[in-house]
Amino acid sequence: MDQEAQYHSWIRAVYALEKHSDSLLQAFIHHLQPWPALQLHVLVHAEETQDNIVNLERFMQHNNVSGSSAQNRSTPLFQPNIEGIDSLIMAPAPAQHFLGCYLLENYEIGCLTTVQSAAECMGDREGMHLLNGFIRQDLKMAGWALMHMPEMTSNLLASHPPPTTSRLH
Repeated sequence: MDQEAQYHSWIRAVYALEKHSDSLLQAFIHHLQPWPALQLHVLVHAEETQDNIVNLERFMQHNNVSGSSAQNRSTPLFQPNIEGIDSLIMAPAPAQHFLGCYLLENYEIGCLTTVQSAAECMGDREGMHLLNGFIRQDLKMAGWALMHMPEMTSNLLASHPPPTTSRLH
């Protein structure tokens, strides 16, 4: 596979990752109903993700990136770790949902940074700019999630009685 074909494959992988992230964020939104302020923030990020998908579709069309594999939920490039993140976001415990959201954003940052570097190597300024915007959004969301993890944990602990001494040993 030549460099351009490899780069296009990675762009398709980013598209699949954004689509998958959108579905995970939609599920996460429903888990946050008891926390409307948190839910609203995740909803805004989900809307950003949907905009990213539209912008990627335009970018792919403009740059003749075949969308043949873009319909897949995920691709081998980013597939290996996404199932673990999925299981956290779909888990019954709210703390796991929040941790899953944090991990998802950081995983996306790593994947997007790799493809942004490829765009730079290819001299694709449009791709670099597009991916940099996605990375900034995900950095903001990851920082927000990290900042609110203690609050979420405290709220969850406050809603459950503390364990007895005998259960701690």
